[in-house]
Amino acid sequence: MMDKVKNITIRVPAELKEKLKQEADSKGYPMKDLINFILWNYLKSTVRE
Repeated sequence: MMDKVKNITIRVPAELKEKLKQEADSKGYPMKDLINFILWNYLKSTVRE
């Protein structure tokens, strides 16, 4: 079964967006995938279940 996907909009400084884009491009990922990876790793390291 496919996970449901929801859209969110966030505002970030232009410099942060550019750094995210550069990192995603260097790894060959779409920026949305890199951001999802970063968010999941943050939650896994900080949130207790």
